[in-house]
Amino acid sequence: MSRQFYCMGRKPGELRKPSSRRYRCLLTVVYAKYFRSVGQTLLATTYCGIEQTRSQRRKKRWKWIGHTLRKAPNCVTTQAFTRNPQGQRRTGRPKNTLRREMEIDMKKMNKNWMELEKEAQDRVGWRMLVGGLCSIGSNRRK
Repeated sequence: MSRQFYCMGRKPGELRKPSSRRYRCLLTVVYAKYFRSVGQTLLATTYCGIEQTRSQRRKKRWKWIGHTLRKAPNCVTTQAFTRNPQGQRRTGRPKNTLRREMEIDMKKMNKNWMELEKEAQDRVGWRMLVGGLCSIGSNRRK
């Protein structure tokens, strides 16, 4: 479906080969624009820079976490971090939940939940924390 959007208004000679990297990235971006999916937009750059994409995702996630931690304690989204549902997860659902991924990143930062909640109240401090976290994972080998 996304291929037809890319091909609209193009002459046959102007189209790129389906195997080219730029063509695949373009198709993904068009797909994302049509379906309004943020995750697909970030995945569009996967072919162009995997580490950069991962750090972008991590940064966006942690910015949202800071926003959520600043909300009232009785808010549903704030309670989602501490919730522990019983039973088994459905087939096809991801094994790592948001909380598990957060705990992995918290170990990298040497922080705990209480410190994170205090840090989230200070927006500038939180921005510095998120920037530092994203630079930890994106150090490239030269």
